[in-house]
Amino acid sequence: QIPDSQISKVADFILCTKTHQSDDPDAQILLDADLAILNAEPTQYWNYARSIRREYAWVSDIAYRAGRQQVLEKFLDRWERQTLYFLPGLEQRAGANLRSELRYLQENQEIF
Repeated sequence: QIPDSQISKVADFILCTKTHQSDDPDAQILLDADLAILNAEPTQYWNYARSIRREYAWVSDIAYRAGRQQVLEKFLDRWERQTLYFLPGLEQRAGANLRSELRYLQENQEIF
């Protein structure tokens, strides 16, 4: 049987994915894995971005655009300020992907 303390720790790690913030180095590993797609090759990243929009198809384009831009700006700010736990050497690609999607959302009326 798994000790309650371990179950609690895993639950805390999962809850960290809501804000993508934690001071726990072990949780940072999970958060890196959760955000690894941001470092993907551009084609793979855009497939991910389109799938996120499909996941939130029930949200209006206006609300989605505002919310998605806020999320992307938050991630971009973190990438530019701190890369301690992110995958080494790939921060530039993640930043480029984030900036590219932000630009797309700002310049296009239609979303995907």
